Amino acid sequence: MRTTPRLCQHCGASFQALVHNIEKGWGGYCSNKCKYAAMRAKPSTAAPHMIRRLADNEPLPSGEPRRYKRADGYVVLRWKVGTQSYVEAFEHRVVAGRPAGQHVHHVNENKADNDPSNLRALAPTEHIQHHQPLTWDVDLAMCMYMEGWTLPQIAEHFDKNTGNVSRMLRSRGVDMRTTAESRALIKVSGVRPQW
Repeated sequence: MRTTPRLCQHCGASFQALVHNIEKGWGGYCSNKCKYAAMRAKPSTAAPHMIRRLADNEPLPSGEPRRYKRADGYVVLRWKVGTQSYVEAFEHRVVAGRPAGQHVHHVNENKADNDPSNLRALAPTEHIQHHQPLTWDVDLAMCMYMEGWTLPQIAEHFDKNTGNVSRMLRSRGVDMRTTAESRALIKVSGVRPQW
């Protein structure tokens, strides 16, 4: 194979390039590392386009939107509002009237079924509880905590994360002990309560 000496277009180093590669328009770089570095350094010639989410308090754009189904199953509506400029909104939120500060729940759990009869506006906490129901008895955990159990002991008992137990107890209005108070309680009692 015939080669010819060349200078790298990126770093300026001398190297041997294959003649048939030069005839194809290749052979301008001493390595792939230099080739990709040069490609990254060049400004993009493609016109940038902008897609932004439509705010709940913003009026719907005029015209017919394009409809897209995302990989996660939700349907998105997209309106062209300028040259290379678009706004998007979830179809289920538009159909439900875009309730501010609320989630829109699909009753039949089908994310693409955006019939008004299938949609319910819910407070975010209600929506989360619907999709992630509690699998442990928080009232029992509260009683255990009041009787002197520590957060790690309660978490171990229910096979939960200590942080999740703490957050749930706080959300129920439990005054949490400091670490020093918990250590002192363990020293005094010496034995973990049995349930």
